[in-house]
Amino acid sequence: MGNSLPAFVMGGCLLAFSIGLAWRQWKAGQETAGDDDLTRRHLRRRNFRRWQIIILLMAVGIAIPLGDALPALRQKPALFAFYWLGVLSVTGWIIMLALGDLAATTVYGKAAGHRLERQRRALEEEVARHRKDQSQARRPMPPPSVN
Repeated sequence: MGNSLPAFVMGGCLLAFSIGLAWRQWKAGQETAGDDDLTRRHLRRRNFRRWQIIILLMAVGIAIPLGDALPALRQKPALFAFYWLGVLSVTGWIIMLALGDLAATTVYGKAAGHRLERQRRALEEEVARHRKDQSQARRPMPPPSVN
C-alpha cells in the first residue's frame, strides 16, 4: 500500500465541504417562505436537488480514501477500473445536478423578475389613476350659471 495521505486529505476535505453545505442547506430550508405555488414548487425541487448533491458529495468523500485503502482493488484490475468508473460516474452526476440547479434557478429568477415587473406596472397604473381621481376631486367647482 502506497501513500494514502492525499486520498484521505481529499476525502476529508470533501466530507467537510459537504457537511458545511448540508448545514447551510438545512438553514436555508427553514426559510422556505413561498407565498405562491410557483415559488413553493421551485424551492421544493431545489432542496431535493441540493440534498442529492450533498449526499453524493459525502459518498465520493468516503469513496476516495476507501478506494485507495482497499487492497482488493489493487489486486484485481477489473474491480479497480469498475470502482473508479463508478466514482467518476457519481462525480459526473453531481456536476449534472449542479448545472441543472443553476439553470433552474436562472429560469425561476427571470420568471420572478417578469412577475415583479408586471406587478410594478399594475401598481404604477393604479397610483396614476388614484392621483388623477384626486386631482379631479380637488378642482374647484365652477359657479353655477344664471340664465
